[in-house]
Amino acid sequence: MSIFITGASGLIGSHLCRKLVLQDYDVVGLVHHRINPALDFLLERENFNICVGDIRNEPFIERVIEHYGVKTVFHVAALLPYTTNNDLFGVNVGGTLSLLRVIRETNVKHFIYASTMGVYSDPPNYLPVDEVHPARPTTMYGVSKLASEVLCGYYRKSMAVVVLRYAGVYGMSSEKNRVVNKFIRCALSNQPLIVDGDGSHGSDFTYVEDIVQGTIGAWNREISDVYNIGSGQDSSLKELAELIIELTNSKSEILFNGCKSTRPFRFYLDIAKAKRELGYRPHLLKDGLTLYIQQWEIANGRTS
Repeated sequence: MSIFITGASGLIGSHLCRKLVLQDYDVVGLVHHRINPALDFLLERENFNICVGDIRNEPFIERVIEHYGVKTVFHVAALLPYTTNNDLFGVNVGGTLSLLRVIRETNVKHFIYASTMGVYSDPPNYLPVDEVHPARPTTMYGVSKLASEVLCGYYRKSMAVVVLRYAGVYGMSSEKNRVVNKFIRCALSNQPLIVDGDGSHGSDFTYVEDIVQGTIGAWNREISDVYNIGSGQDSSLKELAELIIELTNSKSEILFNGCKSTRPFRFYLDIAKAKRELGYRPHLLKDGLTLYIQQWEIANGRTS
C-alpha cells in the first residue's frame, strides 16, 4: 500500500513527504518539472519514489496509481495566487477533476484535498471563521479552490474525501515573497521591516509542521468532512514584525509605508473542530517562528 502526494516539491508537499517517509510509509511524490532539493536525502530511501509529470495527464496518473498500489492520495498540488502562470483554473480545477476521475476507477480509499481559507468571504462576517462560515471567495485562486471542493463533494460517494482549509503557511522551502520570509530576511540583516498601512491588519500565520500534523490527522478519518487547519491565533502584521525582531535579536526598526492594504482587516480560523476530531495541536506563533528562525539560520550558515 502506497501514499500518493501531488505537489511534492511545494512547501506543504515536501514536508508531508518527509514526515511520512521517515515514519516508514511507502510514498510516491508527484512533481511537475523539478525536484525540491529538500527531498534529495529522501531519494536514497527505498520507501520513496518521485514521478515527474502533469496532474492533468490521466493515463499517466492511472499508471502511477496502479503500479504503486496507491490507497491514499494527498492532493496538495496547485498554482498559487501570485504565480505568473495564467492557467490557474486549468491546473487547480482541471487537475483536481482529472485526479478524481482516475482514482474513482481504482482502489484508492482516502482522498485528502488541500484547500485554503481564501474560500471564505473577504472580509469575514465574523471571527474566528469556522467551517460553516459563508464561502464567497474574492480572488480567482479562492474561486479555483472552492470549485475543486465542489468536485470533491461530487466524488465522495466512492471514497472518504476530507477537505482541509489551510491558513497562511510559513516554513522552510516557502516562497521568498511571503511576508514572514521578508520580515525574517530583513531582521537578520538589521534592515527595516516595511509594513503596509498602520500594521493593524493581519492573518492566521501557521507553521508548516502544524499543517502537516493536521493533514496526517485527517487521513485517520474514515468519513468525508471539512476542517480548518491553522494556528487559530489573531496576529497583526505589526505584532508579527515585533515578534520576529525580538526572536532574531535584531536592531531593525518597523516602518509603516502608509500604503492602503489590499486586506485591511483581521482574519483567523476557528480550529476547534480539528482539535476535537483530529487531535490537532498547533504551535503558538512565537514557538513556531522560533523553530523556523533556527532552521533558517542553520540553512544559511548563521548561528544566534
